[in-house]
Amino acid sequence: MKEVMPNVNYSREYYLCKRYFWNRRSPQVETFAYEMVKKYKDLDIAVVYKTAHPNQLTRLKKYCPVYQHTNEDIICKVAIINYDVSIIEYINKDAEIYQTVHADYENPAYTWRPPTHNRIKSYIAITQHIEQSFKKLVDVDNVIQGYNPITGEPDNKIVLVSATRLSKIKGKDRMIKLANALDRYGVDYVWYIFTNDKNAINNDNIMYLKPRLDVRHWIKRADYLVQLSDTERRSVQY
Repeated sequence: MKEVMPNVNYSREYYLCKRYFWNRRSPQVETFAYEMVKKYKDLDIAVVYKTAHPNQLTRLKKYCPVYQHTNEDIICKVAIINYDVSIIEYINKDAEIYQTVHADYENPAYTWRPPTHNRIKSYIAITQHIEQSFKKLVDVDNVIQGYNPITGEPDNKIVLVSATRLSKIKGKDRMIKLANALDRYGVDYVWYIFTNDKNAINNDNIMYLKPRLDVRHWIKRADYLVQLSDTERRSVQY
């Protein structure tokens, strides 16, 4: 069930406000948000989002309350905004507001200017280059540096490895059933598949890699070698 902002009087010291659509091809801001709440979990902090991937919400909720925002008021001492400044109109007038800057907007790949707002106390650039670029484009001085916080944590994922075409005779249907079963039982895993049939199975835990002649290095480090072909018996002795 979706969690919403409890009421207009709901108050916390800090809000990390995320008003953008999650993109699998650009997960760096999601990592920033996750590492921020993990590092500052002992503060009175919450995350407000417009849209987000379910996996991101699950890991954020381990460290702080997470709420989907529609049009509720936000009452806080400090708000950190990620990109979309439209949420500022919902934040109480005496809050300190900061805007993170993750991109080099001088890069020709960006065809839009970075968002600004007169209520923003400071812009937080994640590198010195981005700070200088942002100052040049926007002509502001209230820019500070704040590198992405990265904290170590144990990785207990089960590692699966396959090297195969993803076709019916090579066991694609059984691979899908296996992945669905692992997901259903909440198994934490990553499955590396060496194949040219990229994205043939839609699963966030599957990583597609370019085929190569020798995958013994990967097999040695895997927990399980998975070969579910219809046409081979025991295809590997190791």
